[in-house]
Amino acid sequence: MAFGDLTRYGLPTPTYGPATEVLHYGRTPVLDIGTVARIKAGDIEMVPRVEAFTTAGVTLSNGGTREIDAVVLATGYQPNLEELIDAPELLDRRGRPIQDREGGPTLHGIHFVGYQNSLTGLLRQIGIEAELVARAIASSRAA
Repeated sequence: MAFGDLTRYGLPTPTYGPATEVLHYGRTPVLDIGTVARIKAGDIEMVPRVEAFTTAGVTLSNGGTREIDAVVLATGYQPNLEELIDAPELLDRRGRPIQDREGGPTLHGIHFVGYQNSLTGLLRQIGIEAELVARAIASSRAA
């Protein structure tokens, strides 16, 4: 209700509200901090689901393809990474990324953020990891 009908931008209307998200599904809703405005302005384009990664980009569920430089996946609480990434050497037996403290694995240019356990808070840890990954990407492009 706060953002109006966003279906023309590729975002379906939710069938339930944030309270239902918490009470019935045990998930915390994400609050927008500018994303919807960026989508409406055309700065962020919504595309169909990614079906496969290629050497040049991605294949989408509607059969379309996109050449891209980077993919940011927000996979949620149950990421099912083994369905997205055909690189078992990057995942442990539970399907979670095997990571180090310098921004995680970089095989095939893949980095992970948000999988480290942190006693100081997940959002703080994500910020730290995102900075490490950004530095790793920047230094690899400078080389």
